[in-house]
Amino acid sequence: MRAIEFYSGIGGWNCAIKTALGVGVEVVSAYDVNPAANAVYAINHGSRPSAKSLEVVTAEELDAYYADIWMMSPPCQPHTRNNTTAKRDDADPRSASFSNIINQLGRIKNPPRYFILENVVGFEKYISCSDFLSRIVDCGFLFDPY
Repeated sequence: MRAIEFYSGIGGWNCAIKTALGVGVEVVSAYDVNPAANAVYAINHGSRPSAKSLEVVTAEELDAYYADIWMMSPPCQPHTRNNTTAKRDDADPRSASFSNIINQLGRIKNPPRYFILENVVGFEKYISCSDFLSRIVDCGFLFDPY
């Protein structure tokens, strides 16, 4: 199976998927804009994530990976209980990259078979989550919120 790790950080999803599924999982691409995290990821996994912003990643680029699994932990700051500002959820600029992934999902020709998404408690109540779930249902996916 082929996987893409979005918001890769130091590669937690890479470790988790290989531990959970064992052999046969290849992380074919990872994305993170943090140079320090990308350097640690490279040490941990032998390849450096793309520093390209997910705000501009295209359907064509994602299609080229023929990924079976998309793994991600989108920015949680827009959805945390500690964020009491007016710029929450999809109004927070940090949500733009996740919104773009949702939009590209509706355009890709080679969709993944599985999504693994993790975020903070309460994320399920936000527009960003609703948009994601609506998109995957529109694309014919089922989901388990737990």
